Amino acid sequence: MSYITEPIALPTKRNNQHVLTMMKFRVKEVVPFVVILLAAFAILWVYFYFTDQRNEALAYPIERVFKQSKFRIGDEILKEYFATSHPAIYALDNALYINRGHEKGQAHWTEIDAQGRVSDYGLDYLEGASLRSRQGDRFFFFANNGYIETGFHRFGVRTFYLVDSLIDLVCLSRNEKLLLEQVGKEQECHLRFSYRHDEEGVSVPVRDLPHDSYATYLERVMAYDGAFFAYGGYITYSSFHTPYVWVFSADGKYIQTVTTRDSVPMPTLMHYKNATLYERGKTFNTNAASFVKDGKLFVFSQRVEMLDNEFVLDAYNLKTGQYVESYRFPARGAGNNLDIYSLLLYNDTLYLESEVGVFALLEE
Repeated sequence: MSYITEPIALPTKRNNQHVLTMMKFRVKEVVPFVVILLAAFAILWVYFYFTDQRNEALAYPIERVFKQSKFRIGDEILKEYFATSHPAIYALDNALYINRGHEKGQAHWTEIDAQGRVSDYGLDYLEGASLRSRQGDRFFFFANNGYIETGFHRFGVRTFYLVDSLIDLVCLSRNEKLLLEQVGKEQECHLRFSYRHDEEGVSVPVRDLPHDSYATYLERVMAYDGAFFAYGGYITYSSFHTPYVWVFSADGKYIQTVTTRDSVPMPTLMHYKNATLYERGKTFNTNAASFVKDGKLFVFSQRVEMLDNEFVLDAYNLKTGQYVESYRFPARGAGNNLDIYSLLLYNDTLYLESEVGVFALLEE
């Protein structure tokens, strides 16, 4: 006996392979978008981490009392030398010396004397050297912990290691110098300003700096990096990363330590492989340059808001070291405090070297 039955309609078999293919296709669409998003986030983080100086500048804000400015920016000089690059510029004995670069072991130097006469010299190339003195045909540089003598082509190069751990120096006269050096041994190492006469060959203590937590000479070079500047019978040493300016007389005698209002902590240094680095976010720029005039210490601080075309100058009482007042004045295209390289004295006029060029700094 046979029965005829209606066919049973089974549920449609789900195409899992099709679903997996669709999922893979959607993932392929999403992944590039996620990668691009992450890359954009990383780029923005790097940009703000390394270039946003505004937040750092305001991390330790200074409360300033602004008074009507007695200073102003005057005319620019040496425009032709800044047309395509920023050469290194030094001022010695009412003359300007411009390092125009080097080629084949020779450095090209241009001298502009007090009358504006221009002379060119070819000197032995010394990497990382800073001009400190000139005596006739002999030129003296500070580089690699030494005081280096060179001259025109017929001279050789002689290096005088004044001390084992020299941070910087300024010449007081032909044979006299004021040094910032590391002294002591092992745990007793610290920094000291010292006086030295070349013929006597002995450093005489002038001012000891407090002991610090740094372990090596290299760390102290980085932590206490700064610049000597002689003007108006005084010498200042402006520390770039600590809130201090040390003031001395023209013959190297200690006068005052001024603690500037930007009370930033001491620089934090870290070691990576064979390099010693400033730790970002824990190391701050402080004082770009300083000079003494009329019983006051004037300081160009870098703890300022990023103003496009304005300079801020802080004044301290030289006798007491106390803050007095501040001035702001138009930069006339010379930049702002964050662009300052150094101060120069040429033809009895004070000049400000910025990233843009060299401009007269005048007092009303």
